[in-house]
Amino acid sequence: MKKELVSKIIRIITVPPLLALLVFTYLLFRVPGIFLHISDYIMAVSFISIFPSLAYILQLPLHKWFPGRDGQRKLAIVLSVIGYICGLATSLLLHQSPQLIFIYLTYFICGLIILVSSKVFHFKLSGHAVGSAGPIAMLIMFHQWIFLIGIPILICVFLSSYRLKRHTFAQIISGIILPFIVGFVLYPAFL
Repeated sequence: MKKELVSKIIRIITVPPLLALLVFTYLLFRVPGIFLHISDYIMAVSFISIFPSLAYILQLPLHKWFPGRDGQRKLAIVLSVIGYICGLATSLLLHQSPQLIFIYLTYFICGLIILVSSKVFHFKLSGHAVGSAGPIAMLIMFHQWIFLIGIPILICVFLSSYRLKRHTFAQIISGIILPFIVGFVLYPAFL
């Protein structure tokens, strides 16, 4: 019972939109050139952090179409992908930095892979693992040694998801690995 409570708390404090917000704020102050204007930062936080978080609020009035925990997960995936599309489109239209376009494109591709994996292949990649690993992968791509803090975070995300039986071992590990693969594939074109 105690392990289950600790696992639930870990999942709450490692919610991906919060980790993205923390990493974006760190990048704003530590890596010049990613956010050319403060509005770029505000848009990134809005599209990557706030928009996906709306699933927790909107699931109640939309419970008819998105019932239960599974419905909340589906709504979170849909809102995340919409946020990533809006962010990517905005970054291209506003000629934001190549680094920011790289971030949006990485998030978009990961979100699309989660969506296709779940809907087409019925393999539910852990969105929590993808969303937790994504910000850590970004820190690595931008050569920030603070990424080392992310290693225990990923271990905790893995253990909590596995203990709570939210996903299988393969779904969690695949989720952790995905943003690194997508990031490293896109890296040469943008950075």
